[in-house]
Amino acid sequence: MIKEKVRKRIQGWKRNLLSSGGRHVFLKAVGEAIPIYTLSCFKLPDGLISEIHSLLSQFWWEQKGSERRMAWISWDTMTRPRKEGGLGFKDLRIQNLALLGKQFWRLVTQPTSLLSKILRGKYFSNGNAITAEIRVLPSWGWRSILEGRKIVEKGLNWAVGTGENIRTFEDP
Repeated sequence: MIKEKVRKRIQGWKRNLLSSGGRHVFLKAVGEAIPIYTLSCFKLPDGLISEIHSLLSQFWWEQKGSERRMAWISWDTMTRPRKEGGLGFKDLRIQNLALLGKQFWRLVTQPTSLLSKILRGKYFSNGNAITAEIRVLPSWGWRSILEGRKIVEKGLNWAVGTGENIRTFEDP
């Protein structure tokens, strides 16, 4: 019984320890930073990202355990930039795709890197990363990088130059 009272006191103290500004800094410095490495290597399932968003939201609204408190604005609104009326938190789904696109861009621009050599030998030995296709039983890492390729392809432009590298019937 005493332990239960002490636990409740500590939880109440922790809750009141940080101001809203302190919670904001804590979420940006810790809550958004912890999953960055994983986000840059693998495409996380939407369910897992939703759970992470839920944990961040619960911390912001000072919920503990199974307690339900009113969330005055949605997570989508909280992820908007401050100029647009949001709180400036990162949407981890978008961050995930951006980091995977960055990994794909490194494969294309740094063909002599170790990762590029390994993936070229396994997945696209005859071509390049831009034209690589999903083969039988690819790794989750390679599938994730191909998700990043979709993002890069949206902003990819050709410099025609002499026209030697353009495949007339294959390239868009």
